[in-house]
Amino acid sequence: MKKRLISSFVGIAALALLIVSCEKPDAELVGPLWILESVVPEGASAIKPDPTRTYTIQFFADSTFTGVVDCDDLFGQYWPENGSIKRFGDGGVTRRDCAEADPLIDEYFPVGFMRSRIKYKINGTVLTLHLFNILNVGDNTALNFETSD
Repeated sequence: MKKRLISSFVGIAALALLIVSCEKPDAELVGPLWILESVVPEGASAIKPDPTRTYTIQFFADSTFTGVVDCDDLFGQYWPENGSIKRFGDGGVTRRDCAEADPLIDEYFPVGFMRSRIKYKINGTVLTLHLFNILNVGDNTALNFETSD
């Protein structure tokens, strides 16, 4: 009986270890290429970007970032601080002759997020940037990105 109990316990422990080891750890802010999945303005429904357009951002360890906003390049510096991005600076967006931008997406990414204090949360492969006090539009707009890794 004691052997059977120990054998059962070992089997349960092995199964639990297998389940835990199969879960992907949360991605890091720095490194992955983050692809915009949706913009959720406070009190409004999610806005999905046109799937034929590209909206990405990538953060680097030297406190710089790059990205793509439709056919334009996004670049600059950021200052991380305890799970938030204190501010962005020394950056910009090229303004090529792209097809007409989606004004709702453009209002929040890149324009709004460059002028915001941002808190971020990473859950698995999803990065959520919470924008605060952007363009006097309101608080807590969320930009949801997913890593391509």
